[in-house]
Amino acid sequence: MPLVNGRILLDRIQEKRVLAGAFNTTNLETTISILNAIERSGLPNFIQIAPTQCTTLGIRLHL
Repeated sequence: MPLVNGRILLDRIQEKRVLAGAFNTTNLETTISILNAIERSGLPNFIQIAPTQCTTLGIRLHL
């Protein structure tokens, strides 16, 4: 699953004429479960993680 610009994702959603979920997550286990479900669905979605939460989880930001 690639990391893409939100505008590009919104354009894809509009082109496919589908709805997309936006999932806020606060721990690694939940994030992995969300990723697995998104990949199975084959539909574009957003995963929302606050920058402060990334620090807590040890996730390096690619800004």
